[in-house]
Amino acid sequence: QDFLLKTSILDRLSAPLCDAVADRGDSHAVLSSLEHANLFIIPLDPAREWYRYHHLFADLLRQRLRVEKPHAEALLHRCACQWYADHDFRAEAIQHALAAADWERAAELISRAFDDLLKRGETVTLMNWYSALPEDFVEARSDLCLAYSWPLIFAAQLDKAESYLRQAEQLAQGDPARLG
Repeated sequence: QDFLLKTSILDRLSAPLCDAVADRGDSHAVLSSLEHANLFIIPLDPAREWYRYHHLFADLLRQRLRVEKPHAEALLHRCACQWYADHDFRAEAIQHALAAADWERAAELISRAFDDLLKRGETVTLMNWYSALPEDFVEARSDLCLAYSWPLIFAAQLDKAESYLRQAEQLAQGDPARLG
């Protein structure tokens, strides 16, 4: 039950990821036994390296986690974020940082992914991530204001972009390099 509750925060499951999130070393055996017992787990690839819980089962587990271990969810998301970041799954790492309300970590990960996503035209993804951050958190940092303005400009949300650019300029006063 502990394994199921802790891993319920994950959209996709792999043994190494589950080991990191559930803080154990036998996740491969647990996933295999769950699959063989036909217990609401669905393989996502022929090699059976990735799984997911049935959606209704996952919802039930998440609800139970919130009731039984209300303070554990953020820590579990942080563990998942770290594992995904360490294994170069940037989008998943960012999603878990946001779910953990770890705004600093989320901003750091978004900043690392920013150039690649902007070059590929993934402005909607960037806008979704920036808008998931608390507005006062974004408005307190000139680097975030400036970065958020780019996808807004590409999405033709010029008034909103101008507001963030003004905020970035105001925050950069006294820092000639940043202001330039």
